[in-house]
Amino acid sequence: MNRPAASNKPIVILTSGTRGDIQPLIALGLGLQAAGRPVRFVTHRPFATFIRERGLAYAPLDGDLNALLAAPEWHAALVYDGNPLRNLLTTMRYLQAARPVYARMLQSAWQQAQGASMIIASLPTAAFAGQIAQALGRPCVLALLQPIGPTAAFPSPLLPWTRSLGGRLNRLSHTLIERSLWMPWQTEIKHWRRTALGTNSWPRGGPFAEIQGTPIVYGFSPRIVPPPADWPAQWHTTGYWFVDSPPDAEIPANLAHFLAAGPSPMYVGFGSMGNQRRTDLANIVIAGLRQAGQRAILAFSDLLPVDQMAEDLCVTGPIWHDRLFPHIAAVVHHGGAGTTAAALRAGRPSISVPVGIDQWFWGQRIADLGAGSPPIAMRSLTPDRLAAVLRIATSTPVQGQAAMLGHAIRSEDGVGRAVATILHIPNT
Repeated sequence: MNRPAASNKPIVILTSGTRGDIQPLIALGLGLQAAGRPVRFVTHRPFATFIRERGLAYAPLDGDLNALLAAPEWHAALVYDGNPLRNLLTTMRYLQAARPVYARMLQSAWQQAQGASMIIASLPTAAFAGQIAQALGRPCVLALLQPIGPTAAFPSPLLPWTRSLGGRLNRLSHTLIERSLWMPWQTEIKHWRRTALGTNSWPRGGPFAEIQGTPIVYGFSPRIVPPPADWPAQWHTTGYWFVDSPPDAEIPANLAHFLAAGPSPMYVGFGSMGNQRRTDLANIVIAGLRQAGQRAILAFSDLLPVDQMAEDLCVTGPIWHDRLFPHIAAVVHHGGAGTTAAALRAGRPSISVPVGIDQWFWGQRIADLGAGSPPIAMRSLTPDRLAAVLRIATSTPVQGQAAMLGHAIRSEDGVGRAVATILHIPNT
């Protein structure tokens, strides 16, 4: 029996996480759609409108682990804030609470992947997307925003330190982190394989055992992370994947007035991480800014002490980074992949204040490239330390290096390279 041509079926993009995790995958989906391939974007419901407004077909993914993690009782989970025992115990309790949520996500992903010509998975869905694709007889591509994959060149970017451990230990760190991504969900994945796929077998070595043979497109610039020499040929570093702001998007009038009223200000925003940390964060930031003599746009209004507000500060809500960042002097942020990429694209230095996951890695990469200051853990942030790194980030050499990198990154076609790579994979 002849199987229908795969090109008539949608490419399913299966992803989870925050907006910073989702948005680059939307850019990739738009690129595939522009190349004439139907796309079904499968993720959690809070992003449905945003995806549909960009012109992609949307399907809901149940089991939102990020929504669960946002609850106050889990703020010490999956991070390192200087209290390892608390972090470990909270993480263990969180994983226990998350298991039924993860099980729902697995079942929903299986349902929404039916009829796919290919599955494209991000890091949060990588532990099961390959198994779904294999069961459907379709290829799977990992679309990753971090340099995940064993190498001797550097340790895993998901570790809370940034310096090389040496070749063998670097490679071992990737293997250990790889295992940590699926082992907490091993019971749920095995149950799903038994009920949905009718098999009690388990991939030897775990779900990532065949990662060396899995095509990967990396959504970051080779100028920021040069591809290691020991990565396989089917792993492609394509450049960043950006979704631009709508043509009618404008900077709010009060913000435009503030920008015009003085020297280029700092931008300070920590995303959801700022709400999870110490209650005196706003006071520390404001004191550090004033000690360094800097104006600032603050994107965490709910933490601001009203009595601290003055003409040197302007509060903003959510705003498109590609509209705002070209007008500011430097970006103070938590070090997530998305905000780091936006600052680099705008040619502006980064001051990273990491909490967890890959944030230390990106902060150190920017510092090593001379386009920002060394990262300061949020738990260690003080007015003096912030003022010191603000002076570094506004120095002429750092400003010049950031501008040079920005020019280079704006010349890259990350989406185009990723799409071309994906469409050359057999059976797509």
